[in-house]
Amino acid sequence: MTAPAIDLDALLAALAARLAPLVARELAATATAAEPEFYTSAGPLPPGMSRRAFLDHARRGSFPTSKRGKVVYAARADVAAWVAGGRRAAPANDTTGTADLTALAAASVARSVGGKR
Repeated sequence: MTAPAIDLDALLAALAARLAPLVARELAATATAAEPEFYTSAGPLPPGMSRRAFLDHARRGSFPTSKRGKVVYAARADVAAWVAGGRRAAPANDTTGTADLTALAAASVARSVGGKR
């Protein structure tokens, strides 16, 4: 008795046709997972930002955050808006205005600089 001839090329082509949609679906799922909805202190961070800088800006309130356990979360859109608006904005209020310095000089009070007198 002889075994029937098997056409390996036809079998491989049929297998590839069945696997192609499955592989495409897995690749699409992996590509969307690469762009997280949130930045976290424990995982993906904005390009060019260290974990320390992310936590410092979160503490300062540069962008809205939430916290679960020890992990700080910030929405990707909020961080992107903050970066687009200019990362280093000047403070809104000047604590040592010219009027204050004039009043101190008139009262003969020396202003301390850097915590030293």
